[in-house]
Amino acid sequence: MSNLIVFFDADVLLAGSASTTGAAHLLLTLSELGIIQGMTSAHVQEEARRKLAKKIPDALPEFEEIIRRAVTINDSSPIETTPFQNFAHPKDVPVLAAAVETNARWLVTFNLKDFYQPPQLTVLNAEQTIRTIRETLGHVDEHLQ
Repeated sequence: MSNLIVFFDADVLLAGSASTTGAAHLLLTLSELGIIQGMTSAHVQEEARRKLAKKIPDALPEFEEIIRRAVTINDSSPIETTPFQNFAHPKDVPVLAAAVETNARWLVTFNLKDFYQPPQLTVLNAEQTIRTIRETLGHVDEHLQ
């Protein structure tokens, strides 16, 4: 299992399930292959499922398959969110808290404006995450040569 832990927000799960192209789907594929460890919370999973059912119900089977194959669900009891309240929009504080709890290096979301650069991890969009993973793996490759 990879030590590159990536926490997916609901919008990334939704985008990666609704389309087989794009950075969100690529991240889910990388997770399925074990190059990164894709994580999310039960809360985020349910939010993505609910939005898909409403907006793109035909994508639900793909969503369930992707979750099964590529994403680890952190379903531990909710953690204390108070320490994170200054680092995210109120609706996203539980997402940030869950990401920190998983020891994620990166929280991937398309809603960058809702997170205020928490010190515990880096918040990136899917494209930024792909570039960062390439750079990180490139540095590993340089050390192996």
